[in-house]
Amino acid sequence: MALDISNSTSWDFPVREMPLPHPTKQGQTIGGLKAIMNADTDKVLHVAGSGYTVLHNSDVVDALSASIKSANVSSDCEFSVKTADGGKKLVCEVIYPDVTIEPKKGDFTQFRVRAYNSYDGKWPFSEECDGLRCFCDNGMVSPMMVAAQRLRHTNSINIEGVTNRIVQNFELFQTQSDLWAGMMKTKVDKPACLQFFKTRVVNNQGKATKENYSLKQFARLSDQLDYEMGIHGPTQWALYNCLTFWSTHTGEYANPAVTTRVREKQVRDAMKSKAWSQLEIA
Repeated sequence: MALDISNSTSWDFPVREMPLPHPTKQGQTIGGLKAIMNADTDKVLHVAGSGYTVLHNSDVVDALSASIKSANVSSDCEFSVKTADGGKKLVCEVIYPDVTIEPKKGDFTQFRVRAYNSYDGKWPFSEECDGLRCFCDNGMVSPMMVAAQRLRHTNSINIEGVTNRIVQNFELFQTQSDLWAGMMKTKVDKPACLQFFKTRVVNNQGKATKENYSLKQFARLSDQLDYEMGIHGPTQWALYNCLTFWSTHTGEYANPAVTTRVREKQVRDAMKSKAWSQLEIA
């Protein structure tokens, strides 16, 4: 299986580690700290402790490529690699156009694998498997999380472990059709959904504001819920697609990939809460 990752090479830059110069004592360094730098531009990507180990982007791409081949889910896949946050973070995405499920006629979801890495210590290597729902009428996509695996920051990757998780999550993905079909039949209360947004999705988490939730993001979710319910009715499926749309359509932000990951976690955490199940109308 040939994996074409020639669509971008901006992620494959050399990185070097240097002792951190003392700001006031010329010729001296700050003990216990080092700078992680883009060797092409001399840009400092991270100031880390002496025990910090760098996992190079090229190693991540090579390991994911090897795991994808070993997993042998399908010979037809699209592999893309890009950086985020000024080169500090890496996002790999593998989409399988011919590995789909159809919980509703004409409503297809493709299997997808993503992997992450960073040079700033914010994203330890991790891989996630999910579904990518395709809207044929407007070309938009909205990911639905199936499973995630996050590892502590390390300078090596267990390819066999990554391969096994891809295979396991592929098998899990194939069972999701009944779950999503159930969401299409499950009715929810719209006022309760709006309250759910305020308390579980866009709450300000202790920030001192009058409303204690983001008015801007609440308005976006409310408008999107109206749109989704106009298509799917007052169902859990409409609510789910509202949340996944909000979490992934972040193009107006300076670092869309970073915002998307934050929001996807917010959505996953909200869906794990007791409040999620209480939205159902008996």
